[in-house]
Amino acid sequence: VEAPEIFNRIWNQRNKNFVMVPIHIKPEKLSVVINSLRSIPNFHGFCVTIRHTVEIAKICDSLNPNAKMIGAVNVDYFNNKRELIGDNFDGDGFVAGLKAKCYEGENKSIFIYGAGGAARSISIALAKNNVSSLTLSNRTFRNAKELSYLIKKWYPDLLVKLSDNLSNCDILIN
Repeated sequence: VEAPEIFNRIWNQRNKNFVMVPIHIKPEKLSVVINSLRSIPNFHGFCVTIRHTVEIAKICDSLNPNAKMIGAVNVDYFNNKRELIGDNFDGDGFVAGLKAKCYEGENKSIFIYGAGGAARSISIALAKNNVSSLTLSNRTFRNAKELSYLIKKWYPDLLVKLSDNLSNCDILIN
């Protein structure tokens, strides 16, 4: 099930005059499309897929605290001045999902495979929720190393390791 189908059903049930339409944008056209959307007065915002989360964060006029820490957005909206505001709730949603299934990340060793926008968001949310350590792995080592720097920037006391060894983790995230 795709996000538009889910959100449109919810909004319809709640008698909201909203609709979500998928828009496929090539990376090189991102700025042009965003500026075009900005000019439509009744276009209020959009969700962002993994492919564009980091690049759209660079286009935003401002970022809410979570998005600023992560450097990636998964939702954007235009304020009354038509400024583009970016936010990110992927990581907090992930942690809430863990807790809903009775898994606590607190004081746990977490292994994360991946270093893209979703991994950034999840890593920051887990750090915020007091995990004992994060081990990062990615097929491109440089990306995992950059993610480790980002995490340490905001959580300097957190143990962050770069390794492919997942044998000592409590929770594995791919």
